Amino acid sequence: MKILAKPKLKQALAQCRANFIAVLFFSFFINILMFIGPLYMLNVYDRVLTSRSEVTLILITGLAIGLLLVYGALETIRSRILVRTGAKFDNILGRELFETSFKSQILRPGSASSQSVRDLD
Repeated sequence: MKILAKPKLKQALAQCRANFIAVLFFSFFINILMFIGPLYMLNVYDRVLTSRSEVTLILITGLAIGLLLVYGALETIRSRILVRTGAKFDNILGRELFETSFKSQILRPGSASSQSVRDLD
């Protein structure tokens, strides 16, 4: 049973590899964009409060809002990719894993054979 499970799992991971790479790419830029808030506040304290320039405040605020919109868009795209990847992964392994777990429970009642199905979810 374990010998057959490894190739299926590797096959499912290989089919989802492009999605994982895309998620890694988006996650990199999302993590960089997490610095928007602290950098905005530093620039306000450093540039705006010392010079009392309203134009600088408006430009920095506009830039921060634009970058936050990009952050939201990247987060939405990453979330959709992850949902689709999870559905694809479940579609590849779910039925066979459920059938194997069900057969194992019938053959050996009282064993923890349903743990694999819970792990997949």
